[in-house]
Amino acid sequence: PAAVSSPAQLSAAKPQPAAAQAEAQASLAIPLAKTATLQCEERNINLEAKCLDLYGPHMLACTSQRLTVSDSATGQALKVREFATVKSEGDDPALVEEQFGEIACVRTASDEKFIVATMDNGGNCEDCEWVDVYSWDGVLLGSEGGNRKKVAGIDAAVKAAFDKQRPLIGKTELAGFYTAAVKSRE
Repeated sequence: PAAVSSPAQLSAAKPQPAAAQAEAQASLAIPLAKTATLQCEERNINLEAKCLDLYGPHMLACTSQRLTVSDSATGQALKVREFATVKSEGDDPALVEEQFGEIACVRTASDEKFIVATMDNGGNCEDCEWVDVYSWDGVLLGSEGGNRKKVAGIDAAVKAAFDKQRPLIGKTELAGFYTAAVKSRE
């Protein structure tokens, strides 16, 4: 004779939608460690982030992000910038809003060196993109673009970063930094 299951046993055997959703959320909660490095003469610039696949593999959301500028000869960190997080709505974790597009090391016409980063917040608006300018030792000097307050003295660094006639000391594109590695199909 075949065993007969009670309705309670049948419902316990099937995955519940809430349980399946919690399991999917748990798999998304495993952060991906992301790193990008640029060496510019005597400076190493290292971008590190821990990101989650909350919105799909082509748009990671980062729960932490750090930019470190170090002396390449000694390895000593000169300046570390930890990016602030903003609490999301609902159950999503607090996330970093700022994303890097590229980082460049520039030399101005007066022979000063700066680190220039194109930034965005993932949106499509007038103030969603800007440029951050750092001293050669990694101190954030100010921003330009969007609705950010322009700081006097950073014009030369921004001009050097986008001047096609002036060679850059170094540059790294970070277009794929905020994406997960997608496995190819065989």
